[in-house]
Amino acid sequence: MSNKVQLGQFFTISNPFKSVAFYKWWNLIPQKDKKVILEPFAGTNNIPLLISEVGYYPEWKCFDIAKQEINRFDEFNIEIKNTLKDFPKNFKVAITNPPYLARNSATRNKLEFENTPFDDVYKQALKVMLDNCDYVAAIIPETFITWNNNEIKKRLKYAISLTMKMFDDTDCPVCLALFVKEENDSYEIYRNDYLLGNNLQLANFITEASTKYNWTFNDPQGEIGAILIDDTNKDTIKFVKGEDIKNKISVSSRSITRIKIPKEIKIKNLNKFITYLNNYLIEYRENTYDVFMSSFKGLRKDGKYRRRLSFTEARKILNICYENWLRKNN
Repeated sequence: MSNKVQLGQFFTISNPFKSVAFYKWWNLIPQKDKKVILEPFAGTNNIPLLISEVGYYPEWKCFDIAKQEINRFDEFNIEIKNTLKDFPKNFKVAITNPPYLARNSATRNKLEFENTPFDDVYKQALKVMLDNCDYVAAIIPETFITWNNNEIKKRLKYAISLTMKMFDDTDCPVCLALFVKEENDSYEIYRNDYLLGNNLQLANFITEASTKYNWTFNDPQGEIGAILIDDTNKDTIKFVKGEDIKNKISVSSRSITRIKIPKEIKIKNLNKFITYLNNYLIEYRENTYDVFMSSFKGLRKDGKYRRRLSFTEARKILNICYENWLRKNN
């Protein structure tokens, strides 16, 4: 296994900083605070190079845990330092692509994992940067947008879903998260340069049913089926009749499932109810731009990230649709 995989390192090949939100963030930083920028996880020094390509030329202080064979911006040296354990002091601004390494992936591949309460190294990297810097820009997994952690997110100003090929050695979907000194009630979400809305506005489209029914997922006899991951061409997540799921369902199935209808629920016309579910799902995806659905692997052929519908989200849809279904049919 390569050393950079062990370290969770993936090096950028596109320029995510050529964006409206990044320019807005940069202009919020006092001039005196951005004379010297910290790059705490420098890799091959791609970040200073990319920032120079958008017309900004600050001084840089760059660190990385391992010596690199290449320095792509050799005007600034890369010092060897484990910044997760010994973070540099007295910097106001950090811009970086921190390491990504999930705890379950490290365990599966028998890799060393940092002693951290978080399930991914990038989250620990965010914490140490936010503890030490007023302004932070980080290229991180796009699933960050769906992560419910108010302590980390309270200073988030902009989150940009980057639907471009960012790395030459992984298809991990990523976003650019931009943090400021002050706490914020909400943050703006972009897809590249297109403003989708702020997180609270988009969350208004997620409604909760008043009754939570016990839908049983991964039941081989479930009357309702669900395809939970988009394919590589387009959005294909949908509900179907249980008998249309031909693959064997196991307790660990996550891409497809069969769902047992609770005993207290009576649905006379299952086909119509499934159509109702899918119409709701289409409306939900259009209104929220998929930002609350986890991205899955690479881009689809239509230029959007593949998405995954979690059991939690599917259960919410089933509950609210059944509640609305009862109102319409009584």
